[in-house]
Parts: sequence; C-alpha cells; structure tokens
Amino acid sequence: MPSRTAAQRQVRPTALIYCEGAHDITFVRHVLNLYRLRSAMGASITPRQGRGGSPDGLVRTAIGISQGYDRKMVKLDHDRDAAEIEEAIRLAANDNVILNFSYPCLDALLLSILDPGTNHSNWSSSRCKSRFESEYIPERRRTFIQPYGSLFTLEVLEEARIRIPELDDLLKFVEA
Repeated sequence: MPSRTAAQRQVRPTALIYCEGAHDITFVRHVLNLYRLRSAMGASITPRQGRGGSPDGLVRTAIGISQGYDRKMVKLDHDRDAAEIEEAIRLAANDNVILNFSYPCLDALLLSILDPGTNHSNWSSSRCKSRFESEYIPERRRTFIQPYGSLFTLEVLEEARIRIPELDDLLKFVEA
C-alpha cells in the first residue's frame, strides 16, 4: 500500500511594526487594513505600540521583543536629539531592524499626504500636530481608525507614495 505523504504546511513569514505611540499605531493599523491582502508573501504583520521615548530606546525595545519575527520595523519621529537618532540608526543596523522615520513627526507625514503643495518637513512637530488636529482629525478621535479611512484611502496613499519616500518604504514593508 503506498504511503501517504503529509501535506506540507506553508509557514507564513512574520513581521513586526513597532510604533512610537498611539497615533502612529492607529495609522499603521489603517494601512495594514488596506494593504494586508497585497502582501506578496502573505506575511503576518503585527503592529505593537511603544510608550514613546527616545529613538534609541524604541529600537532597543523592538530588538528585545523576542517572538521570532522574520522582519522588524520601527516607526518613529525624527524630531529628537541627533545623538539619539544616530544611536537608533546604529542599533537598528546591528540587529537588522528597519527604521521608518517621519520628518519631523507623524503629523507632518499625514499632512504631506493630504496637502502635497506644502513642505511640512521644516515645521515644528507641535505646529504639524495643531494643524492636523484642527483641519483633519481632532485629538479626541486620533486613536479611532474610522476617521483615517475616509481621509487616507488606497487611492490617496498610492498617489502619495510616489512623492513621499518614507510612506513608500512603509507600504513596501507591508507589501513584501
């Protein structure tokens, strides 16, 4: 009698996106909802929220998460001390962690997506946050995913990724 071969189980690659704070993870969750099905490898991507802090501290925490992820990305702001950012870059390079900076902050990235005619990268983080929350999503709704859906549609993000390298890098990580 011929032996049966066991069906091979396909293991999906895993990835972690470690986010600086609550607003970052809400945006990332929205992106995952839109792009998860576009993943070439069918990757299982886990977003996790950090507690803010220095860029190097965020990278250290992400490195210490030991669930055996195949890939790790840290989504963080670039509005901190240059020495902290340099240390974050060094740590990430040593542990094969991808850094995804927003210049200077997440709110600047979101504004750049929605308002392509203005360079928000030279604005202060507080100015970006104030403008985003007054014109688009008020602070009290920033951690709800629904408002992001009406503003950041697939079409809007696809157009913006051509102009904004850090958005394109985030989307490529999700699609890989």
